[in-house]
Amino acid sequence: MSGKNTVSWLPEIESNIDSRVVNYLNQHHEEYQALREESREIEEKHADLFHRIETEAGKITLTAKELQAYVDYQQIRFAYEGIERQYFYLFGQADWITYTRLLEELSQETLEQQE
Repeated sequence: MSGKNTVSWLPEIESNIDSRVVNYLNQHHEEYQALREESREIEEKHADLFHRIETEAGKITLTAKELQAYVDYQQIRFAYEGIERQYFYLFGQADWITYTRLLEELSQETLEQQE
């Protein structure tokens, strides 16, 4: 099997789920909102640092202050991505329950039509 994704619709579904989760958290989860805001503030305050990290190949040299900012940013990012992963799971469970009910209804209708 090649490493390619053989399910053509999967990226679109994943994108939809990502969007649903992030939109929900942005509207309803105060801790997530605060973490995202804090990460944006670090990105804005240290825009030159993040630009260097993205564009310079190989090793870059950081000051102690830049290193601390980057470590803080990564810790915050890890925290809000953890919340996202938790909600991906919860949304998946909610979707699964709905999907299971739909399949049960369709199965029941099929059985009734066969009788």
